[in-house]
Amino acid sequence: PERILVYHNLEWVMEGHDRDTLYNGETDFLLIDPPNGILILEVKTGNYACDPETARWYRILSDGRREPMPQSRSIRHCARATIW
Repeated sequence: PERILVYHNLEWVMEGHDRDTLYNGETDFLLIDPPNGILILEVKTGNYACDPETARWYRILSDGRREPMPQSRSIRHCARATIW
């Protein structure tokens, strides 16, 4: 593609549904290809596994499982609301 916009360590703020709450976060990489869409990359370290029954990724921690996907979903919603 001729032009793909790449953002690294992008901080974002999004208004909540009640319009009184602000949510903030950060994503490692946001790639925008205007005719095709966006790609969100979250770089993680540690031990990860995929549950074959649900096809969901999770991080293995001493206190239990934690899914890495909510962070990507948040930036996806923020980017969609901002760009489109």
